[in-house]
Amino acid sequence: IPVSDKDEDIVAIVEYRDGSILDVVRKPL
Repeated sequence: IPVSDKDEDIVAIVEYRDGSILDVVRKPL
């Protein structure tokens, strides 16, 4: 289960607790 996601204007990065990246996706505008 991802514990955090860092939001930017275009990209949302979902990370796990250990800091590994689960997925990088485009956010809908």
